[in-house]
Amino acid sequence: MIIGITRWNVLSLMTKKYKEAFDMIKHEYDSLKDPKLPNSAKKSSLITQLCSILIERADIDLERSQLGIEVAAKSAAVLRTNHKNFLKSCLVFSKQSGGLRESISDKLARRKKQKEALIRLCLVEEKRSTAELDQIVGGDYWPQELKEISELGVYNQFTIDS
Repeated sequence: MIIGITRWNVLSLMTKKYKEAFDMIKHEYDSLKDPKLPNSAKKSSLITQLCSILIERADIDLERSQLGIEVAAKSAAVLRTNHKNFLKSCLVFSKQSGGLRESISDKLARRKKQKEALIRLCLVEEKRSTAELDQIVGGDYWPQELKEISELGVYNQFTIDS
């Protein structure tokens, strides 16, 4: 297990690489918005990829904020703000239409990313009662999403209120 400053450095490098990937995919996505171009089935896939990257960056920033080292303590507030902003950006992207040629599987993938971002956001914004989660994320979705993110470890500090 990587600890301390080494873990910080690895996570920081991951953040940098995810940002580069996001910028490349976002550029491609923006080029598809040109009204002169025909509607592309690729748009939905790019939205899902952008959402995946935003969720990964959010998870990394939350993990960095929890490291027990001085640089993490100094940066914790900024990292937690970034965490929320990445998730909110993911929600904005996930709600965008994938276009007329979007397949059902692409729509479902976007919806899955939306649910992944929502459960994370609910946890950090202290919306943790089962009633709130049922309303915000959906009673059919949040138990599975919670199970999946519990494997990450960084969300283990957040508990669900009955």
